[in-house]
Amino acid sequence: MSSGESDNPSALIARAVLRLGRRLRAARPDNSVNLSTLALLTTLHRGGPMSAVQLAREERLQPQSLTRLLAAMTRDGLIARQTDPADRRAHVIDITRAGRGVVSRDMAARRAWLDQAMDMALTGQERAQLLEAAPLMLKVAGQDPDAPRAFRRTLGPAVGRTGAPAVIPGVYYEDARAGMEWLKAALGFEVAEAYEGAGGRIAFAQMAFCGGVVFVSSLSKGTAWSAAGTAAIYLVAEDAEDVRRRHALAKAAGADFVRELHRSVSPAFPDGVEQFDVRDPEGHLWTVSDRRPSARTVKA
Repeated sequence: MSSGESDNPSALIARAVLRLGRRLRAARPDNSVNLSTLALLTTLHRGGPMSAVQLAREERLQPQSLTRLLAAMTRDGLIARQTDPADRRAHVIDITRAGRGVVSRDMAARRAWLDQAMDMALTGQERAQLLEAAPLMLKVAGQDPDAPRAFRRTLGPAVGRTGAPAVIPGVYYEDARAGMEWLKAALGFEVAEAYEGAGGRIAFAQMAFCGGVVFVSSLSKGTAWSAAGTAAIYLVAEDAEDVRRRHALAKAAGADFVRELHRSVSPAFPDGVEQFDVRDPEGHLWTVSDRRPSARTVKA
C-alpha cells in the first residue's frame, strides 16, 4: 500500500473494492454470459420490468449499445418484451425464467467463493466487522433498497427548455436544496434537473433562467467543490418589465438587497439599464438586469 492510500480513506476503499471485484469476476462460471449482459439481467431481476429508456439510464448505456445487447438477449431467450400495464401503448422489458437462471447460477458461484474466502482469511470478529460495513457500502453505492438512491435524478418543469451554452456558471451551497428554493422564490428560477444523494441531499442540479442555466451543487469535502467561494452572477432578464417582476418576487421572499431596483443611464448605456442586486442566504451576489451582452462574436 502506498503512503498516499494510507492517508486517503477513499483511495483505500476504492482499491479494496476493485480488487475484490476482480476476484469475484474470476469466480464466475466459465459458460456464463458477458458482464454487460449480466448487469442488465441483474437490474431486471432486482428492479422488475422497465422500459428501454429506464434500463439505459440505470446502466448508463448509450441507446445504440443497449439496442445491440437487447437484440442478442432476446434471441437467446433471456428477456422478453411485454405490454406496459400502466400504458397499453408502450412496452417494457422483463427477464425470462432462463434469464433468472443465468443470474442465479452466476451469483451462486461468486457467493460460494466469497464464503470460502471469508472463512479462510478472516477471524470471527473480522467477519462480523465486514458484515457491519456491507450496508454502509450499499448506501454509498445507492443500492440499499431501504435507503434513497445515490444521485437519484429528478426532473423539473424547465427540463428541455434550456439551450446548450459553452459556459455555465456554478454556485455552491452548504445547503443546496435551500439555495435552490431561494433561487425559485426570490428570482424566479426553475429546476431543469437535479440529482439527489442519501437523505435527499442535492448532489448537483441545473436551474433555468430565461433559457440559460446555472449549475447548483452542495459543497463536498475532499473535492474541488470544497474550495469554492462565494459567486457573483449576472442574470439577463427578458426585458425591463421582467426585471421588475423578478424584483417583486425578491421583495416578497425577503431577499437581502445590495442595490434596490434602479435605472442606470450612462454614456455606455444611453437608453438606460434596469437592474437590481441581491445577496442569497449564503452570500452569493445576484444581479438581475435587462442589458444583453453584445451579439458580436468574441474570439478566444
